Amino acid sequence: MLETKLRGDDVEITSDLRDYINQHIKTIDERFNMNIQGTAHVDLMNYSNERIKADITIVLPNFLLRGEGNSNDTHKSIDIAIHDIKQQIDIYGSKVNEELTEHGKNLAFKDPKSQLTESKIVRKKRIPLQKMTAEEAIIQMNLIGHDFFVYIDVSDDRTDIVYRRHDGDYGLIKTDR
Repeated sequence: MLETKLRGDDVEITSDLRDYINQHIKTIDERFNMNIQGTAHVDLMNYSNERIKADITIVLPNFLLRGEGNSNDTHKSIDIAIHDIKQQIDIYGSKVNEELTEHGKNLAFKDPKSQLTESKIVRKKRIPLQKMTAEEAIIQMNLIGHDFFVYIDVSDDRTDIVYRRHDGDYGLIKTDR
């Protein structure tokens, strides 16, 4: 069962909008086995260019699902994000269930019809993790011409990742221990 947490950044969360979101989250929840507990974080953001971004992240015990929608209409943005998540379940559901079974965990999805062809690792690489700041990691990432870079943050000794976003900006993934 998914618990829904809504947050609006310059978007008013009306009861009608809350109902609309809950109705759509329910369609995703129906794809999970009964024993799956998780949280659907729904963030709605209103940008100055009158675009509404819906960012939906479903946090489950063994994995995450994420969908993002961006349009001039709140409902359409939500629809796009929900569609992204359903598509991920359709493509990767069987593979996720296989991996969970191999590790002795309960199946996540009800009878997914996976469209995923067999994944295979075609190249392996070893890199030495270096201590540096996020800014230094971005420079290093650009120097080697990659879209991401893994490093150890000097401030907290955690393994972090910087990456180039589709909009040309950069993102930072902080890891938990």
